[in-house]
Amino acid sequence: MNELSLVLEEMESLAKEQEQETDKEVVMGLVHENRSKLAGLRQMFRKANFVAQATIERSARTNLLESAASIDGSLGTGSVRHRLVHKDKDSLAKTSSGITSDLLSISRSLAAQVKQSEDALQTLVQSSNVASETQEEFKAMGGVIHQSRKLLSKYNRREFTDKVLIFLALAFFFACVLYVMTKRAF
Repeated sequence: MNELSLVLEEMESLAKEQEQETDKEVVMGLVHENRSKLAGLRQMFRKANFVAQATIERSARTNLLESAASIDGSLGTGSVRHRLVHKDKDSLAKTSSGITSDLLSISRSLAAQVKQSEDALQTLVQSSNVASETQEEFKAMGGVIHQSRKLLSKYNRREFTDKVLIFLALAFFFACVLYVMTKRAF
């Protein structure tokens, strides 16, 4: 059970490290659900343990009283005492087998819960890895986009400069043509 608590704590710390709120909420929900199940399993285990201890105490008390009564000679014949001891042994065997089956079922449910928590933790680790890989890709794409923006602004400046130079060249050409025509005409 302590191992399961450690797994839940690790899941909670991984949930807190998540950047996306939806992932964080899903993982925290799983953690809270598993913690409540763990608390229920612990309570069932305590109850079964308490029942087992109470049964053992009752049987020990009964055996003690029977042995004290047999010493005093108050039980009477040996066959009655034999039947009581046999009946007590049968009830003890039934009780112990019931307790054993309860403990086995609790152990199985704990094992299933641990397996489910391990699977959830593994899924969380995988999704965390995918999220960090995606973040790295986005950073790389951001760098490429930034460089592209710089190049586009540079090409826009050059295009404007080219337009101004072409306009000036045309103006110079027409001025030269006008000058030549005025010299030949007059």
